[in-house]
Amino acid sequence: VTRVNLKLFDRRAAETTEVSEPCPEAPASLLSRAADAAAQAARESGFLVLTGSLPSGCPDAWYADMLRRVHAEAPGCRCVLDADGAPLREGLKERAWMLKPNRAELEALTGHTLGDIPAVRDAARELIAGGATVVAVSLGGDGAVIADAREAFFAPPLKIEVRSTVGAGDAMVAALTSGFAAGKGLEEAFRMGVANASAMCMTQGSEPPAREDFEALLQTVQTERI
Repeated sequence: VTRVNLKLFDRRAAETTEVSEPCPEAPASLLSRAADAAAQAARESGFLVLTGSLPSGCPDAWYADMLRRVHAEAPGCRCVLDADGAPLREGLKERAWMLKPNRAELEALTGHTLGDIPAVRDAARELIAGGATVVAVSLGGDGAVIADAREAFFAPPLKIEVRSTVGAGDAMVAALTSGFAAGKGLEEAFRMGVANASAMCMTQGSEPPAREDFEALLQTVQTERI
């Protein structure tokens, strides 16, 4: 099940416009095979990342059903959910280990306008009270926030030349998950996530971030407890 997405980046305004085709409808047999494959991977892994929009014909609760299944069949696997709209709202009910909303998604979930960093932190804590262990919030040009039940951190944006924002959220999730899988604490994993998302913004289109850019940026990430 594939589709073509066009990303138009205005370098002068540093803004991206997305033109996305509708995803072809996924037959029930394909969705069942995908769920079986994800469950098998979860049984063999420490983390399972559920991310992206769902194809046409896929129930809004597909991620929620997957979370419920993994909790039952692979209780040692920590699930990460990065979605929006109804799939995110449904998935929230099933206690994903980590959630990665952006500001707009978090506002939609909580019903609050999040005008400053303490408001973002408090909204993240609402999701933690609902069952999540970690909530990371990407704020675009305003930086990022991460929180668990004990502590929370803010990272201001890094000074980089933005070539494209495509894939920045995915890059953050990848580095956060990698950090936690390596036993890093909340702050250090967060620094990795911010550095990788920033390195992704330095690339053209969907080109993956360069390791040397990630490592250089990691040394410059500043965090503050909030």
